[in-house]
Amino acid sequence: MSILCCIHETQQIAMARALKRAFGVPVVCLVSWQYIEDNLGISEEDKREIGPFYSTPQHYFENKLRVDALSWEDLDREQEAAENRLGIRDNAMLVSYDRDFSHIHDYRKARTFQLLHLWLVETILEENDISFILAGRETYQWQVLADAALYRQIPSMSLTTARHVGNRIYGRDSRARQLGMPEAFADLMQGESKMSHDDAEEADRMYDTFIDRPKRPHYAVKNTRSFRRSIRDILFNGYKSLYRSYILWNENEYDRESGRLDSVVESVMAWPAKAVRMSTIRYSDYLLRSPDLSQRYVYLPLHRQPEVTDMYYGRDYSHHEGFIADLSKRLPSSIRLFVKDHTSMVGRRPLSFYKKLKNLYNVDVVNPYVSTFDLIANAKATITVTGTAGWEAYLMNKPSVALGNCFYNFLPGVLKADLRDDDFIVKLNEYIMGFVPDGDERRAAFRAHYACSYDIGVNYRDMNARVSRAERYAEIVKEIADRWGDWLVENEPQSRAGRGGG
Repeated sequence: MSILCCIHETQQIAMARALKRAFGVPVVCLVSWQYIEDNLGISEEDKREIGPFYSTPQHYFENKLRVDALSWEDLDREQEAAENRLGIRDNAMLVSYDRDFSHIHDYRKARTFQLLHLWLVETILEENDISFILAGRETYQWQVLADAALYRQIPSMSLTTARHVGNRIYGRDSRARQLGMPEAFADLMQGESKMSHDDAEEADRMYDTFIDRPKRPHYAVKNTRSFRRSIRDILFNGYKSLYRSYILWNENEYDRESGRLDSVVESVMAWPAKAVRMSTIRYSDYLLRSPDLSQRYVYLPLHRQPEVTDMYYGRDYSHHEGFIADLSKRLPSSIRLFVKDHTSMVGRRPLSFYKKLKNLYNVDVVNPYVSTFDLIANAKATITVTGTAGWEAYLMNKPSVALGNCFYNFLPGVLKADLRDDDFIVKLNEYIMGFVPDGDERRAAFRAHYACSYDIGVNYRDMNARVSRAERYAEIVKEIADRWGDWLVENEPQSRAGRGGG
């Protein structure tokens, strides 16, 4: 028996050691990137102490010529066979979702990486008796691992940060559900809560603090991303960053080939264009700085792109421009659509993206530095794919519409909708017209969210506390595995398909 852990940062070694102590079984480590493998800083003896190590770069170099020699017909045949053996059904979607594959524009090259990843996953599962997987879902490779494991009825789970409940995290399944939250919410609504008095009081304190005094986002108080800041960063930090990029580009062939790294030339050439875009948004009225909040509008905040939650859990809405145009055509003429980009995207998108949205007659593109809470408070509804703004709108007793999979879309006060449905607008209108704020339901949802998350004990951003953090993470993973492992297998669609397919 063993568990599987991805090493995508050098400090993840501490996590692997902690997982071995917590579970008492070997930990299978998959090292995805060459520059991480080169900087692990542990001996072969240390590796053997933890468990089997698999290197994606090594696997790539050992098998690339074999794949390159395949004809198109043989490549198709080999990949289809591997997908069938592993139980992978949405392979093309998984590639589109992966943020690293987005750098690969050659179809044959992308197919080569697909097949090599599939073969490596097969090797790992064949050579190890894996009983649980802690999946990251941030790469194609890990999504394939998670799906293949569930096909074999092996529980797979990822961890994510809880929102508005302090320094806590929770377990998440393949449909973004928070493990335990629906059950805890049902118990609370029926007056059968298993929460301790202290936990309930702490959750209520956090809920009341958010409702009474929603913290004004720092970006709305002070524009933190500016042209001057960009100039300062390039002058003071640019040389160091470019030198590091140069070393990585020259020394890590796999990372360069796979699209993980940008060349120094590309980085330098891209910066002026980004600075101009940032300056345009920061210092001009190109995007609305003072939207008229007295209008009848629905609010649509965008995600960072590419983003895991957007591209996997909101897979049908990952092309922002396309689904915004579709939504704008479906709205009644009397309602405007206020679109606000994520602040981390300032300078990353071409200005033509915003210009095309502004050309839609009922769409207003709001400056990213306008407070999301002001927009939520005055909107007829907040529509998100998987975003936190939908959860915040719900907590603020405002209509919230979720288009994708997220941890809160099962709640009675949230409309789970599909933009492709013919009656989407009918359902939206009925929801808005019939919406009745329910503070008790919101409080119960917040309590359930708190009750089914785990205090990690240390600041997860504090790199100096990584050993203590790893120990706490391992304890949480062990508790979730013991409590929810069987449930994950029973309730995941891949495992049900695998059970029927042999």
